[in-house]
This record gives sequence, structure tokens and C-alpha cells, in this order.
Amino acid sequence: MLRNWFRRPSADDTYAVEITDEPEYMPAVEVSGVEMAIPVRKLAALFVEQGWQLAIDGKRPKEADPDDIKAVIAGLIDTLATSPDVTYATGFRFLMLRDQDYTSDFDLYLYAGRVTLADMEDEAE
Repeated sequence: MLRNWFRRPSADDTYAVEITDEPEYMPAVEVSGVEMAIPVRKLAALFVEQGWQLAIDGKRPKEADPDDIKAVIAGLIDTLATSPDVTYATGFRFLMLRDQDYTSDFDLYLYAGRVTLADMEDEAE
């Protein structure tokens, strides 16, 4: 039997997928302090202004809001905090580095663009 994906599943459809809510995010570690030169709401506004969308669920890109930016930063923190041998984590235009002098401190960077020293003609070859 072929499935018509445009009709609603009936009660006898045994292959209908049940949709559930995502569980609330629970960080793996407790963060004692965050210092931001740019507030999270301004980072979210910058993403919107530049047209940088986020696909937090890995499927559907959408405009960033402060909660999305917080989730990205929390994920990067979790990656570094739970893996002491990892020196950096990247994702969604962010780079988080472990401080070499204070291993429990992480620095957050935003990718804004790139610079190349090669001539444009050299790259074409």
C-alpha cells in the first residue's frame, strides 16, 4: 500500500509518526560567570540584520533570537567543559577557545568574514 503524504493519517495507519515536544535543555555543567562585551540580545539582532539564520534543530533555518544564541553558546560551553582534552569548539559562526592559562575559562569569538593574501588571479588558476 502506498502512503499519500498529503492526507491526514487515519487511526488504522500503523506507520504514522507521533510528534513529541523536545525536552527542556539541561546544561551538563554549571557556569559560574559569563562576561560578554556584546549582550546576547545584540548578537541576535546582528544575526537578524546580517541575514544569518540558525537551524538549531538541524533542519529548518530561522531568524535568530536571544534564546537561540544562548543555546548555541551553552552547547559550545558543554563541549569544552565535558571534554578537558578539547581545545576549541565551533558552530553557527562562533568559535570558543579554551584559555591556555586558565583552563576553566573559555573565550568566545564571532566569525565576521575572511581576508586572503593571495591574488584573485592566483586563486582562479
